[in-house]
Amino acid sequence: MPPIGSLHVDSALTNLSIMYKNQEYHADEIWPPLPVAKRSDVYFQYDPAMLVQGSPLDVNNLPDSAREPADEASEVSFKMSTLPFYCREYAKKQLVTDAEQAIADNPLQPATDATLNVTNLLALDNERVVANRVTTRGNYNSANKVALTTGGTGTSWKQTASTNSDPFANFTTGRLAILASCFQEPNALQVSISSAQYLSQHPLYRDRYKYVNQEGLTKRRLLQPVVNGMDVIETGAQAATSKAGQTLTTGGVWVADDGTDEAVMFYRSPSLGPRTIHFGRTFEAPDDTTGSRGFSVRRFRWEIKKGEYVECSTLRDWRAIAIDSNGKYLAGYLITGVSA
Repeated sequence: MPPIGSLHVDSALTNLSIMYKNQEYHADEIWPPLPVAKRSDVYFQYDPAMLVQGSPLDVNNLPDSAREPADEASEVSFKMSTLPFYCREYAKKQLVTDAEQAIADNPLQPATDATLNVTNLLALDNERVVANRVTTRGNYNSANKVALTTGGTGTSWKQTASTNSDPFANFTTGRLAILASCFQEPNALQVSISSAQYLSQHPLYRDRYKYVNQEGLTKRRLLQPVVNGMDVIETGAQAATSKAGQTLTTGGVWVADDGTDEAVMFYRSPSLGPRTIHFGRTFEAPDDTTGSRGFSVRRFRWEIKKGEYVECSTLRDWRAIAIDSNGKYLAGYLITGVSA
């Protein structure tokens, strides 16, 4: 029998965990959580041709959906496939000793600190997974990505002296690429903090929005909330690049896999239900003990160490939804080399 004095889900700490969210974490805005009933199952993927494959035209350029009285309607069908998901459980725990509880001015404070710590670790893991998938160039077809260039004739947003540096031309190309691949216009723009800095200083951006109401700007926001018809998500999360125990070094989570600053245009459906198109979704299964989703916090006594463990867990899987037959992203457009 393990040395456990008690095992229970702490609703107060769970609520604290749910409320706590580092404002620099934006993964759930880019690949929103999708509640699922089971850890593993399948989801349906429709053939995109069903949305754009019209009826053949006859010699008079009329669709063959026309019929005469008593004739049957022409029969159609569409293809649909299934893809699997598996929500693995991710968890972290921290020991709160009796000595800490005894010396603390507020005995609940050590448990609170532990809750925020383990929650933050899982939230950072979630951010890194989504960022890695979204900023990897190999996940996109050639039509759905561009690498900006440097130099006197460069196209990067940093090269403002070059007439080829035009963020809005990049947005136009990306808009048309997403429209052609998933039949929706992008409605969101993720920009790393460095990319946002260069875009906000670009003369074409400043000229376009110089007469726009500045109320949407804050100390933490460099860009207008909506740019070129897209909701702006400025991502600035940092993560350690050094190993535990070494001198701490950090770097941006939202960086392209070639190490350059990036931006991603994408489409996210305002509806969370079935038969909707999404750039990506985070499948989220219920906790085995509580049945709740998101972060669940439990405490249990461990006599050998004379203390209590505070443990946070979540069950998730991350999936790109609008993909082609090779698994390439259709609802996103990746811009790299922004500050080249």
